[in-house]
Amino acid sequence: MADTILAVENLSKAFTMHLRGGIVLPVLEHVSFTVAAGECVVLGGPSGAGKSSIMKIVAGTYQARSGAVKVRHRGALVDTTAMTARDFAAVRRETIAEVTQFLRAIPRVSALDLVSAAGGGDGAREEAASLLTRLNLPERLWGLPPATFSGGEKQRVNIAAGFIRKTPLLLVDEPTASLDAANRAVVVDLITAKKAAGTAILGIFHDHEVREAVCDRVVDVTAFSPRRAA
Repeated sequence: MADTILAVENLSKAFTMHLRGGIVLPVLEHVSFTVAAGECVVLGGPSGAGKSSIMKIVAGTYQARSGAVKVRHRGALVDTTAMTARDFAAVRRETIAEVTQFLRAIPRVSALDLVSAAGGGDGAREEAASLLTRLNLPERLWGLPPATFSGGEKQRVNIAAGFIRKTPLLLVDEPTASLDAANRAVVVDLITAKKAAGTAILGIFHDHEVREAVCDRVVDVTAFSPRRAA
C-alpha cells in the first residue's frame, strides 16, 4: 500500500551461543506486520518475548536470520536486510529516527548542540531549544555535556534528539521510562503531533497510560516466539 512506511515480512531471529558449543537459541519466528503513515503500532508481550529484538533489527543493530524489513525510503519500499552497511547508513540518516532508553552522549558536546546536530538544517538550534524547554530541561543545563546528567535529564535530551528529526519512521523504545508524569504527558503530545504529521511510529511502552494514549494497534510478539507456552 502507498501509505505503508514499514513492512516486516516473515522475520526470524536466533542467537548462536558460541561459549556453549554453538547452541542456537531461537528468539522470533515468522514475524509479519506493517506500520502506516500516521500510525503508532506498539510491540506488546511480556519481558523476553522478543520486542526489543524486533526493534533492533528494524534499527539495524541486530541482523535478521531470515525474512525482510522493508522501509519506505526515497519513495520506494526497500529491504534493509539485503543492504550493504553503507546503503543502510543512508536509510538511517534520511528515513529512520530513533529514541532508545540510552543516550548516545558525545564527550564535551553540550545538550543543546547534540539536539541541534540531530536536527540539522536551518532553524535546528531554535527548534532544539524549544524541545528542551517543552521537556522541562533547565536552560542552565543546555550548555553542559549530558554525560553527567541524571537518568531523567539524559532521557529528555535523548527524546529531543529523536523527535527533532523529520523522518518517515520513528522508533521509540520505552521513551518515558525515566520520566515524571509531567514529562510523560509532553511525550504523549510529541507522539500525537508526529502522527498528525504523517510519521509512522513503532514503539515499546511498558507505561500502560502512555501506550493507551498513543497506540493505534498492538502486535502481540508472543505469537511469534518459539519459546511461548504451548
